[in-house]
Amino acid sequence: MLYATTRSKVATYTAQRALKEERAPDGGYYVPTGLPVYASDELEALFREQPAEIVARILNGFFKTKLGRYDVEFAVGKRLFGLAHISHRILIGELWRGGDGGFDDLCRRLTNRISAELGTCEPGAWMRIACRVALTFAIFAKLREKGAISHTELIDVAVLTGDFEGPYALWVAKRMGLPIGTVICCCNENGGFWELLNRGQIKLGAKVHKTVTPDCDKAVPEGLELLIRDKLEWDDVEEFLSVKAKGGTYYLSAEEHRHFREGFAAAVVGDSRIRMAMPNLYATNGYVLCPYSALVYTGLMDYRSHPGPRRAALMLTDRDPRENAAAVTKALAISDGELRTWCVKG
Repeated sequence: MLYATTRSKVATYTAQRALKEERAPDGGYYVPTGLPVYASDELEALFREQPAEIVARILNGFFKTKLGRYDVEFAVGKRLFGLAHISHRILIGELWRGGDGGFDDLCRRLTNRISAELGTCEPGAWMRIACRVALTFAIFAKLREKGAISHTELIDVAVLTGDFEGPYALWVAKRMGLPIGTVICCCNENGGFWELLNRGQIKLGAKVHKTVTPDCDKAVPEGLELLIRDKLEWDDVEEFLSVKAKGGTYYLSAEEHRHFREGFAAAVVGDSRIRMAMPNLYATNGYVLCPYSALVYTGLMDYRSHPGPRRAALMLTDRDPRENAAAVTKALAISDGELRTWCVKG
C-alpha cells in the first residue's frame, strides 16, 4: 500500500515510512491512498477470529505484512485490551490494558514486530492510528461475541479529543465497514473542535486555559488536518494551515459545515464535572476513572442527554489511571495500593 500526505495531492510514500516516521517530509500526516473495506459477510467472518488475529489482519491491510495471531501475541501478549460494562448500554474499551506500558507500549512493540529489520523504532502517527483502528475492530468483535451489540446495530463511540488521532481512527474504522454510529469527540474547556463542529468556525489563535487534563489544553487539536483533508479537499487543508500560521479564525462554508458534521458530535466538559464524575462512578460501579477518562465519560453522558436515537455506546480510554495516581487517589479517597490492585485485576 502506498501513502499520500494531508498536504500533497501527488507525492506518495512507502508503508515503511508511514510506519515509523511521525510526519511526512512536507510536514503533513501520512494517509493511505486507499482503505481496505469489509463487506458485511467479510466483517462477520473477521469477527469470528481471535482478537490478536483481527489486529494482525487489519495491520496487514495497512502495511502489506504477513502478521498472524501468534506474532501479535508474541509482541504484546494475549490481553490486548480490557472491556468493562458500566450499564446495560454503556461500555468501556480500555486500550491501556494491552502491553506492559499501556497503549503507547503496545504500539511500540507492534511497530518493532512489523519492521524487525529496521531495529528498534518509535511508531509514527499513522502507526498509532492504525493500532487504534485494529484494536477497535477487535473490541467490536468481542462485544458481538458477548452479545453486547447485535449484528445489525450501530454503536456510538466516545473518545478524547486532545489530539485527533483517536477520533480520526474511529472515522477510518467506520469507512472500513465497522458499524460505528456517531463519533463523539470529548473536549475540555479548550473546546475549539466543538466550535468548528457546531458553529462552523474555530479560532486558531485562541487563548488556552489550564485544566485538570493538561494534554488536552490546546486551542486546536493536533492532527485536525487529517479530518479536514478527509472530509473536504486538499485546498481546505492549505487554507487551514495558512490561517493557523496567522492565528486567525478558520471558517467553513454552509455546505462544508454540513458535510463536516456528518457522523460526528462534540461535547465540552469543565473541570468541576470531571472532578465529580470520578467519585460518582466509583461509588456506583466501582470503576476507576482518571481525569482524562472522566472527561470522555462525561462527554458521552452529555451527548446521550440530548434527543435522538439511544444506541449502545462505547467509550475508549487509553490512559492507565496510575499515570494520574495523585489525582485519582485524592478524588476517590483510596490508597496507591488500592489503585494498583484495581488496575492489575481489572
